Amino acid sequence: MSSSAPTASDFPADQPTPVPSPGPAGHTPTDEVGGLSSSAGLAELQQDPANFARIFLRLRTVEARLEQMLSLFPGVVFHQRPDFSFAFVGPGFEALLGLDPQPLARNGQPLLRLIHEQDERAFHAELERAALAERPFSSVYRVLNPQTGAYVYLLDIRKAVRSPSGLLLGYEGIWLDITRQKIAEDRLSSRSWKESLSTLTRGLLQDFGSALTGIFSLSELYHSTLPLRHPLRDGLALIRENAAEAQRLVRMILELNSDTAGERSYLNLGRLVRDQLDLLKLVLPRGTQLTGPGEDGAWPVHLDETAFRQTLVNLAMNARDALRGPGDIRIALRALAPGESIATDAHPLPLPLPLPAVELTFTDNGVGILPAHLSRIFDPFFTTKESARGAGLGLYHARLFAEDCGGSISVSSTPGEGTTFHLVLPLADLDRAGVRDPGDAAIPRAVRGLYLERDMTDEGPMVEALRSREWEVRTLATVEHAQRQLREEGARIDFILIRQPEADGALRVFLAELRRDHPGLRIALNLTLPAAERGAGLRAQVDLFLPTGIHDQDAADAVAQMLRLP
Repeated sequence: MSSSAPTASDFPADQPTPVPSPGPAGHTPTDEVGGLSSSAGLAELQQDPANFARIFLRLRTVEARLEQMLSLFPGVVFHQRPDFSFAFVGPGFEALLGLDPQPLARNGQPLLRLIHEQDERAFHAELERAALAERPFSSVYRVLNPQTGAYVYLLDIRKAVRSPSGLLLGYEGIWLDITRQKIAEDRLSSRSWKESLSTLTRGLLQDFGSALTGIFSLSELYHSTLPLRHPLRDGLALIRENAAEAQRLVRMILELNSDTAGERSYLNLGRLVRDQLDLLKLVLPRGTQLTGPGEDGAWPVHLDETAFRQTLVNLAMNARDALRGPGDIRIALRALAPGESIATDAHPLPLPLPLPAVELTFTDNGVGILPAHLSRIFDPFFTTKESARGAGLGLYHARLFAEDCGGSISVSSTPGEGTTFHLVLPLADLDRAGVRDPGDAAIPRAVRGLYLERDMTDEGPMVEALRSREWEVRTLATVEHAQRQLREEGARIDFILIRQPEADGALRVFLAELRRDHPGLRIALNLTLPAAERGAGLRAQVDLFLPTGIHDQDAADAVAQMLRLP
């Protein structure tokens, strides 16, 4: 589709090189390229063959410059005939679309067949509308690269070329790869919609949580007043338990929709994974066996908690589609020494990290992944699902998360047997980061808590027991003070311990507010009057119910267990 111009070797070398005759006013018509004026006419060329050679040398030089500019141009230039064959295709075409351009000089249908089926009709309709237009026009469509199996978003800018009589001779234009821009646009649009949806659903969830609180409180109240053998007692107990479970699920949804994405903190990966198991069960098919780490362990990492939760959900959704029914999912953690590699059959095989790391493996026993797809599943927009079931961005976002943390993600799979994702994250160096480890706690940062005892005038031994674990504990004497403190620093508070003689209506209302407004807060309750044990129905409203007369140090240990600290 391209032709070569004559060079100096195409002309006789033994001919003398005459000097061009002076032009008007003694001017010699020369230029910097070929020594020939642009005003030289055909008569001069016929009289002097050397000038004929120079004009072709100049054309060759211009052609070389044009070829260099086209090779550096961030797109592909083309000239297409009305029958969709190509008279010219610039460099970079094969790298962009994975096709040999030579056959397209006779038949352009192979390229047309690679246009995404959802974009093909719009592409032809745009050509028909623009056939009568005088100005250049543009369109965006997806084209499959047969070498990589991935779709490329093309910005097609072209102008119709016509004869003086108006006959369509073809199109001249350029293709620009805008895949990255489309990814950015889709992510921005998705984030904008998620922010709006999060705001809306957060309000609905809080209202729903309030309704559940009313159901729970009434069922708990009537349940506690009925005789043990009353026929409605068991039914009210079931209503109370289900309402408490629904409240717990509401808190999990609110945590997942947290708007703190982008903020990194020091966390224990084992605890973080175990906290997400209940949520992952909701994503997986009913009846699926989900196995996670047996204990929290000590896996300090520095990462964006919200992004990690989303990564786990993306892996679970991928496994759900691979299972196509109940199956077996296993999540495990193991330490990697500096320079240690993971499984040799992983794609892509990551480079060993020079620092201690932790490998999270997410394994399913689904249908597996074809070998031809292993190298592409982390590419944006790559998906083997129907367009309505996925956009091909879940695993791509997982890759971005891993890379942002300085780690990697890879996959190993056997068709018909299952798939394992390997997420490798560097372990945090707490000494180097200057983070204080509170008494070998599993969370490598100072634990912050509130101690509420109504009308308290002096800090007692309970507060001293809590602070002896190097926790930051603030004492409060009124519910109003606690509410204000939580509004100001709620996201930084790990727990609240409430101590009062017995349960009353004000306490129930305050606990309901805590569950509604601070879903991630751990709540401990200690009723100090023996007769108050009748208020044990509040157990479902709190994370820890301390018995009457418990020793202060034992209470502090119980709070540590509630926080899953050693």
